[in-house]
Amino acid sequence: MQIQVVGLHSPQLTPDQLSGAVLQAVEALEQAGHTVQGRCTCQLDQLAQAISPTLAQGQAAVVLGGACIDPAVRRALEGWLKLPWVFDPATDRRVRAAYEKAGRQLPPAAQLLARFPQGATILPGVRSILPGCAFPALGGVLALLPARPEEFLPMLQRGLLPLWQAPQARPEPQPAPTGCSRLVNAWGVSEAALAQKLADLSPPEGVSLQVVPLPGGLGVRVDCDGTQEHPQAVCQLVSQQVSLTLGEAACGFDQQAGPAGVVAEALFAAGQSVALGESGTNGLLAGQLQALPNAGKVLPFAVSAYSHRLRRDALLVPERLLKKYGPTSSQAAAAMALGAMQQGGASLGLAVCCPSGEETGPCWAALCDGESVWTRQQELPGRREDPEAARLLACQAGLRLVLDYLAQPDGLPGGQSHRAAVEGMLPTARAAKSAPAPQEEPRRGRGVLRVVGILLVLAGLGAAGWLGVTQGLPLWERLQAASAAASAAPQVEAQAAQALAQAQDLSGQAQLARQQAAQAALDAQHTISPQKAQQAANQATRLCQQLQALYGQARQVRDQAEALFQTDEGEATMTAYEAAQRALKATKQCLDEAQEQAAVAQTAALGVDLAAATLAQARGQATPAPAEEEDASQPEDSSAAAQSAAQAAASSQAAASLAAAQAASQAAAQAAASSQAAALAAQQAAAAQAASQAAASRAEVASRIAAEQAAIRQEALEAQAWEEAWEQAEEDEEEENWEDEEFQPSGSGDDQLTIYANGRRTTGDATDIVAMVVMNEMGSSFQMEALKAQAVAVYTYICHQNAGGVTPSFNTRTPNATVQRAVDAVAGQAVYYRGALAFTPFFATSAGVTVSSAEVWGGSYPYLVSVDSEIDEQARNYEVEVTLDADTVADRVDRAMDVDLWDYSGDPDDWFEIEDYTEGGSYVARIRVGDEVVSGRYLRENVLGLRSAAFDIDCDGEEFTFTTYGYGHGVGMSQTGADLYASEEGWDYVDILTHYYPGTQVG
Repeated sequence: MQIQVVGLHSPQLTPDQLSGAVLQAVEALEQAGHTVQGRCTCQLDQLAQAISPTLAQGQAAVVLGGACIDPAVRRALEGWLKLPWVFDPATDRRVRAAYEKAGRQLPPAAQLLARFPQGATILPGVRSILPGCAFPALGGVLALLPARPEEFLPMLQRGLLPLWQAPQARPEPQPAPTGCSRLVNAWGVSEAALAQKLADLSPPEGVSLQVVPLPGGLGVRVDCDGTQEHPQAVCQLVSQQVSLTLGEAACGFDQQAGPAGVVAEALFAAGQSVALGESGTNGLLAGQLQALPNAGKVLPFAVSAYSHRLRRDALLVPERLLKKYGPTSSQAAAAMALGAMQQGGASLGLAVCCPSGEETGPCWAALCDGESVWTRQQELPGRREDPEAARLLACQAGLRLVLDYLAQPDGLPGGQSHRAAVEGMLPTARAAKSAPAPQEEPRRGRGVLRVVGILLVLAGLGAAGWLGVTQGLPLWERLQAASAAASAAPQVEAQAAQALAQAQDLSGQAQLARQQAAQAALDAQHTISPQKAQQAANQATRLCQQLQALYGQARQVRDQAEALFQTDEGEATMTAYEAAQRALKATKQCLDEAQEQAAVAQTAALGVDLAAATLAQARGQATPAPAEEEDASQPEDSSAAAQSAAQAAASSQAAASLAAAQAASQAAAQAAASSQAAALAAQQAAAAQAASQAAASRAEVASRIAAEQAAIRQEALEAQAWEEAWEQAEEDEEEENWEDEEFQPSGSGDDQLTIYANGRRTTGDATDIVAMVVMNEMGSSFQMEALKAQAVAVYTYICHQNAGGVTPSFNTRTPNATVQRAVDAVAGQAVYYRGALAFTPFFATSAGVTVSSAEVWGGSYPYLVSVDSEIDEQARNYEVEVTLDADTVADRVDRAMDVDLWDYSGDPDDWFEIEDYTEGGSYVARIRVGDEVVSGRYLRENVLGLRSAAFDIDCDGEEFTFTTYGYGHGVGMSQTGADLYASEEGWDYVDILTHYYPGTQVG
């Protein structure tokens, strides 16, 4: 066989490298006995001219760089060759599995790798995921291979050369089919289940049914061999019979692109466009839609938001909503859909949230238009066994929701307001599942005749093509909807629809007001400002008044719906009446709960007022001093675990106001710890006196809560000081911590530990040593279970080091009562692996995952491996940007590495290139700096002094922006993660430790 070899220029290879690759391909082909009649390199716009003569002579052409991820190459080949490109599920699975194993997000362009010219022989990648192919084209055979020799040479040896050495295996153009055929699109069903549904069908002679794979679903191809008198009519009738047999598993007709093609066609016909946001699906839905012809007309915007940062920045999802409800929830899906619509400028917004990693539970789909948001839940059976099938099912739930919306021009019922989506106020009972709920049997007699008539109407509409759009609705739901429309007079149905909408809106408003009242109560309880506490209490009272009005409206709607149902007991009126009943009940429940929260808020406001009066009296002030505003110019400063307010206040750099607050906090803490009855009685008396002076009407309440407030006001003051210090302090692991000269461990216990404490070698009782370290690492603001986990980790770490003859170094601080209680509760407990003490390092905040010890320090421990810690993305200062000019960066690199970056390249954009990431894809494993390759850890610690080895680099002319994620080395337990798992997930210290040190035991 005579072959031409052409190298296609691309950014992957320099011209010299490409010419060398062409020579290597020529040598491999000639060694296999083939004749190479020509070789060259060319640009993309010259490719057709370069190889058309060879193909026209019936010979073969090999294009190096023809198999690539560049969409421009794919578009050029499609436009020139005029061949249909089809989807290959096996290649798609290989590509997605490779990206998932690497922990990397699948880019939209990579989803084109699974599409090949019809009739092509696929050549799977050997050294990479990039596949090649060979196929008949323009009278000859064209082979598209990768450009790099390490990728195309194994593909030549194992795939292409054996194919061309066996003439019978050479792909030939397939003859055009005779007769006619149609395709019935299906989704939400396996191939085996689909075949079982078709088993009972008996098609006419000369008609065959075949299940075929399609992108994102399956299809049933109906083939007529042309022997029938009217093959087109027969084919159409059989197709409709197949669609009715499949029921809700059928979604359309004649879409080779699968369910995504059905939805895109329906969107285009309706003049609509959809903006997409998805998470946990590896960009599967965006890939299906973007692979369609003219995809830009119906999909102007798509984001695969795999992290909190992307959900917040790209889809405008409030951080507070993600923290409260989680990334896989109806609330997150609704907010993502709304954000996608706003960002993309589309008429609709669609979101799909699928569990990822170790998460469990269903997925959520959400759709929004200019007025409302709809959510839908989809169970994912067998997600762990077949995650790809689960992601496919999640995407189909989103597509089904779009079809349901388009099939109901009067509006999809059950919508929520945009405000409810942004605030996360979506009642769980309102989220419809994808599978249809069980329906009551239709009434006998005229109901049966009505359903039969509807079936005939559906069959006629299907023959006219209408069924292709409305098939997205489950069949039984369509029959029930049509039955309801026939049973109610038009005016009654319209009134019922209005009552249904009002009931749903009232329920949503009530839920929103209830949540806001609860938040107001929390605000009142967690502030030490009397003014702020009273404002929160007033807000809760106003919300109760709003709910009282909503309850009255709900009663009116319920009465109207009940009257309609008595007029005509149809499906529509019954649905409206039931919804109104639920809305009335929900509104009353929200009103009762809000009134309770308002009472809590008022009590808390009075308590804060009493505490402030007591503090003012203790300071010798007539009235409490107003809180100072935050000074945004103050640099933030903190330890690896975010130093507590006590340390920040004692530091010479802390603001004077913070020092005063800390002094008061320490005094109060000491008073609480001493438990002296006389001091407590004096505080209660002072509080009661202040209350009586403030307002005689509040004396009774003040005396009742004075004892409670005297006990908790110290913690409130300490928490406020912590909050102010956090805002003013920048985390810095290297800063010298405050050294306590007065406190020394007693050394009286039997269990002795030795550390360097603030630079001095200290041996003392284990409980005392651990408490000092925990106080410095976390402070008392962390959750109690997180403090316990830190105590066990510190104790184990020191014991492990001391047993090996090593004295570890820590900064220490005097523990307060909270930290001491946590340490005492777990005294003597340690982390063990197979009966031996474990090595338990810890750090401040992860980058969404931890990193294995082998990838940071080189030492491999089976329990110091990469684990998920996505909850850290909720932390304050999780993402931090540092901007440096190019000269500063060059100077630091020159001093640390003896590399002259300006000598390497005059363009700073060429100085850095991230080559590889650690497991999980967050931390930089290797990075090229000029002509040297170093670890991400080395660049972070020894060169640039970054907060984390998880970073992105952006060069804008003469300036670099380094964006870091998390803080610390990333090995072992994340202190922020421990705190959030305790507060958000309810984990105890054993759960935390065994998560971050998998395979260990605590005892």
